[in-house]
Amino acid sequence: GVASESGLNHRLLATLAGAYHAVYSVQDGRDFIGMRDYYHLLKFLRAEMQAGAALDSALLIRGLCRNFNGKKEVFDRVMSIFESECRQHVRSWNKQDMP
Repeated sequence: GVASESGLNHRLLATLAGAYHAVYSVQDGRDFIGMRDYYHLLKFLRAEMQAGAALDSALLIRGLCRNFNGKKEVFDRVMSIFESECRQHVRSWNKQDMP
């Protein structure tokens, strides 16, 4: 699976899943964000962490930008939700890490 042997532990996966579910649930109208976006976020985080990267705000924000960016108002909501849900798992959350 995506999480096996990657450092993405069960607590972190549960937190990321909760944040994704919150984002998915508050969409207006037709779904702009889907399961594929979440799956590719996990793949990205796994690959980076296997290569030695630490899960910090720069890494998570880079993953969110790669997989959820496209509409500013949607991405702002994604950032807000992931920040509040994931803050305890991510070292030094800092919006300045946005590319």
